[in-house]
Amino acid sequence: MPERTVAGVCLCFTTLDDLEKAGNTLQPVKVPEMEFAEKAPLPDSSYEYGKGYVTARYPGMIFQTERNSRYIAKIRLTPDFKGKLPDGQTIDVRHLTAADVLRMYPELVNRWRWKSYGNDYLTLSNRLIRFYVKKDYHRKPLYPIDEAYYRKRPITGIDLIYSCEEHRHPVETGQRWTLPPDYYVDSVLVTDLRKVPTSSGNIARTTEVTHSTDKIKVGNNGAIFVETKKFVRHRYWNIFSQNETYRKLVPSPGADKDVVYILKGKPLTYMPESSLAEVTAETFAGLVILDKASLERQYGIKGNKPGVVVKLKAGK
Repeated sequence: MPERTVAGVCLCFTTLDDLEKAGNTLQPVKVPEMEFAEKAPLPDSSYEYGKGYVTARYPGMIFQTERNSRYIAKIRLTPDFKGKLPDGQTIDVRHLTAADVLRMYPELVNRWRWKSYGNDYLTLSNRLIRFYVKKDYHRKPLYPIDEAYYRKRPITGIDLIYSCEEHRHPVETGQRWTLPPDYYVDSVLVTDLRKVPTSSGNIARTTEVTHSTDKIKVGNNGAIFVETKKFVRHRYWNIFSQNETYRKLVPSPGADKDVVYILKGKPLTYMPESSLAEVTAETFAGLVILDKASLERQYGIKGNKPGVVVKLKAGK
């Protein structure tokens, strides 16, 4: 998958300090590791095994740091998580089944794995993400895996794991060295990585591009594009302000605290910039302004704020 960001938190880019600076109170928690048997010897993992942090602003997410640093190297998504995966797939873990996962990622068909003896979970996984399904020990035989049966089973948890060491330093493969990717901040190439923002409170979206496309040309090492909230606010305001009614409600970028945005049928009540980063001149189709009464009637949102329904072009 081209990205490794969930809810504005980027693996091996965002730190616990960034979350705290953004006003989050972190609480330490024990994390049941689903990849290994409960009583197995501790593996030599790249992250703090069995230890994580939660905060009320990120429901359904547990952050685990790289060993000996504050960088977030692993994110556990629990049944309380509702939102987007790094590639943009929208999920509600509590209602997610293995069949749903296989529809989203058909390349995972026939890739069920049972990691180790004594492990209570089957996995469907790729390079970045692991979906866990709890084994049914009453289903005999346990092996070979009854794929038709387990397709109907719920997803118990999801892990997103990334090696910060590989990201931070060049990696030697045979005689070939793979260098770090190029960084672009608000579409500008940044050669001094100290100038790349790391606080999730300032970042709207982080996108990793591993190879060139018709629209984006990148070097052999790929590129990471960081868009700040300020940059995204200016972009969508320039687009939305072509609407005279919107321009009266929001006379300048960032002056939109008194409106509620709705995108793809979902009210954006927290950090709207992350979702509105999708809005560009190529994707934007139009907007509808709702008065307070219409906002309450259609979306159940009470208060004194009007609503702004953002429409994207089909397939965007």
